[in-house]
Amino acid sequence: MDPDAIHVARQNGLTVLNQDLKEYAMAHKEQYDVVCAFQVLEHITEVRSFVEHCLLCLKPSGILIFGVPNSNPYLHRFDRLHTLNLPPHHAGLCDKQTMNRLSDFFHMSTQAVHVAPLVAFKDYWNVLLRECKINGYSAYHFLKLIPGPTYKFLRYLIRNKMSEGIC
Repeated sequence: MDPDAIHVARQNGLTVLNQDLKEYAMAHKEQYDVVCAFQVLEHITEVRSFVEHCLLCLKPSGILIFGVPNSNPYLHRFDRLHTLNLPPHHAGLCDKQTMNRLSDFFHMSTQAVHVAPLVAFKDYWNVLLRECKINGYSAYHFLKLIPGPTYKFLRYLIRNKMSEGIC
């Protein structure tokens, strides 16, 4: 962990444990009802060990919750191997199918996989326009002419089909 971040967190009254997950899990077996890791799993290189140690901390009826970015991105649909989706930033990629299959590899059952709707539709629209222009797609000339009400209607129609992350 970053020593400066630990120092700042502690100065702000937060409890910070700078400890290996394996050590922590061994000392806290079956202690928790819920273990959460939001925006962490995609940065882990030893996924099997990480998940196993998270599960070790759970009581037998406990719940493990992961929140990860969706690697089936709409924002980068023209560039699936976008720089921010590759190592060293992301060590792994997750999508709905990946999260549903975790129970195939670990002693657990998947209760639900939720795909959150895209909130920043305007950002998606701007990226779509930019990518169409850069790649010379003729759709660019059509898309840039779409007036506000049509844009809002399109946003309403497809917003829930576009996803940002998986919980």
